[in-house]
Amino acid sequence: MPELILPGVYIEVRPEALIVPASITVGNIGIVGTAARGPAVISDQPAPANCVQTIGSFAEAKDIYGAYDAYDNPDVAGSPRTLVRGLEQAYNAGASTVFAVRVDSAAAAFATLDLGTSAKVSANSPGTWGNNITVKVEDVTPAPVPPTSKVTLDWGTAEEVYIVKDGNDLVAQLANLSAFAMATPGSAPTTRPAAMAATHLKGGDPGAKAGVTEFKGGLALLTEQNAHIIVTPGQDSKEMIADLMAHVEDASTDKIRHERIGIVGSPAGNQGNRRREGHRRHQGRRPDRYHRRPSRFLHSCRNRRPAELV
Repeated sequence: MPELILPGVYIEVRPEALIVPASITVGNIGIVGTAARGPAVISDQPAPANCVQTIGSFAEAKDIYGAYDAYDNPDVAGSPRTLVRGLEQAYNAGASTVFAVRVDSAAAAFATLDLGTSAKVSANSPGTWGNNITVKVEDVTPAPVPPTSKVTLDWGTAEEVYIVKDGNDLVAQLANLSAFAMATPGSAPTTRPAAMAATHLKGGDPGAKAGVTEFKGGLALLTEQNAHIIVTPGQDSKEMIADLMAHVEDASTDKIRHERIGIVGSPAGNQGNRRREGHRRHQGRRPDRYHRRPSRFLHSCRNRRPAELV
């Protein structure tokens, strides 16, 4: 009932529920890491439109990003691939939906092949995997009017065949239909690709170790995604921790309203130092509770503040 406190002024006290933060779903995870193939954030290039991949299983993750390399013999010296390893850990720990972002250094290169002056064919993501793609061009017989070329692309067990009238036609068809290749116009894109034997693309390179700049770009792409746990496996530098903290805080604002937990995964060989550091920070608590590998860590910290997790 309203209470009169001044002439013409009433106050009515109503019971209201407390304002609580949004719930955190441990099954929705965002992961930023390095991989052998797949769309990638590269520091000096615009991010591809499909750079954030929504993945429903570990098998799907391997189809997109390839298998991870060996810790003792990585593709890039001193930098084992982390994305697919992190995805494996996530699905082993009960993840249901993962938003994955591959990052790579500016030195990463796409495998390519010039088809004369009509067009240049390339793998659709950087890395040495593209060097395994072959292209074969044949004249279509009997020759139609106007004449056309049959372009066959092979990658492993996958084969794609295109009938094209010129370089522009090939560029358009690969953009719309190819699962592993793309093309750009040559200096004379209205000319027809000339016949050639099956030839490998070349020049694909995994580049150097991805740095903080690339990982920061990958985190930015996850800001609007419905992920509540964000993992950067194998990245434990002070700069990376600071960037992850800033990302978590930005995503948790009233504007974006994605409550988040950030997890940094320590590289191999650092567990001893991390546990000693954890013991100093959290005296009286079990150190390994704070420094488990990400797959074991997801369920033990769902109710802790972001600052306590990184």
